Amino acid sequence: MFDAGIAPCSQGLYSFWLGTCCLYIGMSTQIRRRIYQHRMQEHNELLERYFKAFWLDIEASFVVLPNLSQAELRTVERGAIRWLRPRANQTLMD
Repeated sequence: MFDAGIAPCSQGLYSFWLGTCCLYIGMSTQIRRRIYQHRMQEHNELLERYFKAFWLDIEASFVVLPNLSQAELRTVERGAIRWLRPRANQTLMD
C-alpha cells in the first residue's frame, strides 16, 4: 500500500494504481497532503471500495509540476484522465 509520507509536498498530479489498472487521477497543490486525505477518509465511493478490497495492492504515483498555473495543471489532469480512463474518476472531464 502507498505511503503518503514519501510523496512530495509540491504541486502536481497523483494517481492510484492496481497493477497496471489506473484507478484514479487527481491534482493538488500539495500532493502529500492530498494523498494522506485519500488514505484517511475517502469520499469517492468507488475509490473507497477499491481501497477496502485491495488495500495492500494499491500503489500511488505522482508527477511534480511546480511551474504550472492552476489552469494549466487542470488541463494536464484532464488530458491524463482522458488518456488513462481511470475507473474511479467520477466524470471524464471535457
